Amino acid sequence: MDDITNQIIKIIKNGYYTYNLKVSDIMGMVSSITGMDRDLILQENKWSMDQSIYSIEYKNVDITIFKLIISYFKGNPFINDLMILSYYDRKLSMIILDIIKQNDYRIGENDIRAALPVLSNSDFLNSEELADYYNDLNLSFSPANYKDYIQMDWFIDLIIMLKDGLYGSNYNYIEYLQSAIKESFYLGVLELIKKQMLAGLVINIRSFLNTGWVNKKLYEYSLKIKKREKLSSFYSMLSIGNDIMIGLEFIIGSFEFLPAGNYILGVYLFIAGSSQLLIRPGITIARNIHLNMIHRKKIRI
Repeated sequence: MDDITNQIIKIIKNGYYTYNLKVSDIMGMVSSITGMDRDLILQENKWSMDQSIYSIEYKNVDITIFKLIISYFKGNPFINDLMILSYYDRKLSMIILDIIKQNDYRIGENDIRAALPVLSNSDFLNSEELADYYNDLNLSFSPANYKDYIQMDWFIDLIIMLKDGLYGSNYNYIEYLQSAIKESFYLGVLELIKKQMLAGLVINIRSFLNTGWVNKKLYEYSLKIKKREKLSSFYSMLSIGNDIMIGLEFIIGSFEFLPAGNYILGVYLFIAGSSQLLIRPGITIARNIHLNMIHRKKIRI
């Protein structure tokens, strides 16, 4: 194994997200960086395409190939955006990398699978080469580019996540993993990364939050959430009240029917209680319809 290949394997194995990573996933990166033909790499190193990365041994070599890796990553818009984000905000990038890895079957590109361990490697993230690359960046940013997304709940979840991470306690993004698990959130963030729009948004989140129409949307969204919470509370109390009435009607009906011998009143109470059992699903249906109407309501900017 040549020195550059050794170093690539070392960097990958010393990062996270190597689970289920195979030779076939890293061959594109190894071939491009080393300039060697894939078949020749397989032959010289006695690898097979379905071989696990865990089974590959490497030797420590005193060379730095971070510039080569950065140059390779720059050619892939998706990886480049992740690379910039990983350097700028590691806590947030770990959440993003986590949800990408959890949805590994949707990535579709072996290069991205190979990049994830590198982007979580502390040696790479702390390297002077990556710092120089970041400092030389000239990212253009315009809040107007995100106007189409501001109508989407997953994007608002992302903005609130970034806002609370910026001004909250110790950049605590971990509270928002529940949102990150949602399919709409994952697919939306994935789209931003593909368009190289996520890193720029994170880096410029302060100026984005200070934009008038963004503030308006966040305010309207907070009112929408409060309205949903009030409605949920109302329907919950209504359901509890209905259940209490059912219980009382059956208890009182039992006493009237047997000990008191008031059979007619007892039967009426049983009928009333049984009828109210049908109200419970009606409350649930009404609640879902009402909340869905609020959820679908668009806020104009």
